[in-house]
Amino acid sequence: MNRDPRARTETLSLAPVTSGSGHVDRGAEAQGHHAASVPSARGVGEILDTALDVLVATFGTCLVIAAACWIPFYVAGEWILDSGISPSVQLFWALSTRAPEVLTTGFVCSLVGAWILGRGVRRTEALWNGARAAAGVFVIAVLQIVASAALACLCVGPMVLAFWLFSVTPTVYVLERRELVSRLASGNRGPAGWVAGILLSVGRGFRLVFGLDSFGRWAGYALVSSIVVLWPLRMVPALAQNGVVQPFVEAATGLHGHGVGAILAAVSALFVGIATAYSAVLGTVYYVDQRVRREGLDLELKLAARGCPGHFPGSIDGSRV
Repeated sequence: MNRDPRARTETLSLAPVTSGSGHVDRGAEAQGHHAASVPSARGVGEILDTALDVLVATFGTCLVIAAACWIPFYVAGEWILDSGISPSVQLFWALSTRAPEVLTTGFVCSLVGAWILGRGVRRTEALWNGARAAAGVFVIAVLQIVASAALACLCVGPMVLAFWLFSVTPTVYVLERRELVSRLASGNRGPAGWVAGILLSVGRGFRLVFGLDSFGRWAGYALVSSIVVLWPLRMVPALAQNGVVQPFVEAATGLHGHGVGAILAAVSALFVGIATAYSAVLGTVYYVDQRVRREGLDLELKLAARGCPGHFPGSIDGSRV
């Protein structure tokens, strides 16, 4: 496989922070610090490996995010969708299940983006940034659905292109929205600034990924991750909803009806949440890879590590380095 001429030999290191004596510095770890080399240009296999490494390193936080965002919706849906309510309310509930997906994506992009870029941020700071970005990420998700559905009327190919062009837009919005809006002459606050942040993020996301080589990397990791990771994770909820495992749960727990349904819904929610988190991690790794290739992010981070003045967008608070 041909590698980008800008490719570096560095790999992401997720080792714990150590003090001068060689002992692990738990205080720094608690604040989100980690030892990470400068990100480098990666091929399909390296993107998948890095995403898995990052997910494993932040698995506890991602699991809590998945549980907090998905379990309430799945468990509540066990009663709502089986209570004989009107079809319009059921439709509203089905649409509202996009909320946990949006929250998970915002949280994970914020947390993982700070992790990969080597910023020492507290998890609470990263998660708060993701929460504030949730509404914008939701609008971006709606735009992606509308564009994909419209292009699907033509054929499958344009629909796939829509998913590719929007692949890094949520990450751009979570990490760069304030930086992008701050460049405007005016109107960088209030509803106008919020809309501008969404539109500017969509445009920047398209520019970052546009190119045949970029599409090849995205198609490669999307296909492999879907077959190896995402489809198996989403198979568990499918089996639970089809009643395949319900008799075994009833025999093991002695519960019936909604009690078993709540257990299966909670387990399903965890698997769906982890799948959503892994998708967000992949998108963030792909985003960083594109910035390394297109903008020389690795060189800027190296200069920043040596104390040279510079600035790169994508920091949680838009601070200068």
